[in-house]
Amino acid sequence: MRKICLTLTLILLGLSVAIGVLSQVPTCTSHDFAGYAWSSNIGWISFSCNGHWQLVDEVIADDDLTVAWTDSVIEEKDFYEIEELPPSVTSIVNIDVTAKYSGSLKFYMILDGVEGVYTSSSTAIPWGVATTDWNSHRPGGGSWTVADIDNLQIGFGISSVFGFPGKITQAYVEITDSLGGTHILRPNGTGDYTNISNPSVGSDIDYGVDFDETTGLMSGYAWSSNIGWISFNASDLSSCPSGTCDATIDLPTGNIIGWARAMSPVGED
Repeated sequence: MRKICLTLTLILLGLSVAIGVLSQVPTCTSHDFAGYAWSSNIGWISFSCNGHWQLVDEVIADDDLTVAWTDSVIEEKDFYEIEELPPSVTSIVNIDVTAKYSGSLKFYMILDGVEGVYTSSSTAIPWGVATTDWNSHRPGGGSWTVADIDNLQIGFGISSVFGFPGKITQAYVEITDSLGGTHILRPNGTGDYTNISNPSVGSDIDYGVDFDETTGLMSGYAWSSNIGWISFNASDLSSCPSGTCDATIDLPTGNIIGWARAMSPVGED
């Protein structure tokens, strides 16, 4: 079976508004598409099957709905890759990392293969929000650069305290650039460790998109941290606004036509 690394811009795919919502999280073991696609309307779309980062990347924290957790009093850690800065950013004046959590929490990072811990433990029951300033914590000293951010993994160690599970439900990096602009970078990939033992939806958070090698018809689910699950299944696309509804890849050229569908209502834009 062929695998396609999807790095194209989704300029040929429409995005229709769903009538219903996805009631069951999709699963996967191996899929035809891998990587990310960019939409000017909704940002990055993930076609990858991996890790726990999708549990903590939401814009508005959903608490126990999607959460990585452990009931162990011994710390367990996850590391996540993060989104890149816009090309317009050339220098950085401030970097903060924020997490919404329960139980005991520590912040970690990996930069260029070097791991460090950058806070002592914080404790919150049932939920708390912790922010740590990383301006003076760059491994090796010196100032943070855009290249650093592109190679940064953010990490979180959680553990149970007073009989309450350790949990993390949201995480992000906030960057201030030299022109005063603020950029929120959310997890978008699996880092070096995925050691937190109990993701809320189990290992079936991994998902994917496939295509028929004869017809090019696409199927399955992708993920956007801005709008949630996106369906490429023909059964969800029959009422598309216009043109060819089915999401189909032209096998000789790799071009995609048709529609994909957001499985939660997102408005008419």
